Amino acid sequence: NMIRSMSSRASDRDLNLVTVIADTRFEFPGADFYGEISDNGLGMGREFGQRLEKIYRYLLQLLALPLTPHGSHGLIEKQIHEICGRF
Repeated sequence: NMIRSMSSRASDRDLNLVTVIADTRFEFPGADFYGEISDNGLGMGREFGQRLEKIYRYLLQLLALPLTPHGSHGLIEKQIHEICGRF
């Protein structure tokens, strides 16, 4: 439901998203991933898949702020402060 809500509001400018990266080994997807999403929409069809692909591309192009869940209290507090500053 969240993805459907996002896809219907993807063109709205009042939707504010903040991305964080908690896994330094995360590998951003390539063209094959986006083609798969576009073609079958995670099993929900091509029409939904094309909207979903746009959402994924948008989310993954935003600069993700670091979040170190196993870091010190001070580090996590500083990172959370930076993340909240984006809202």
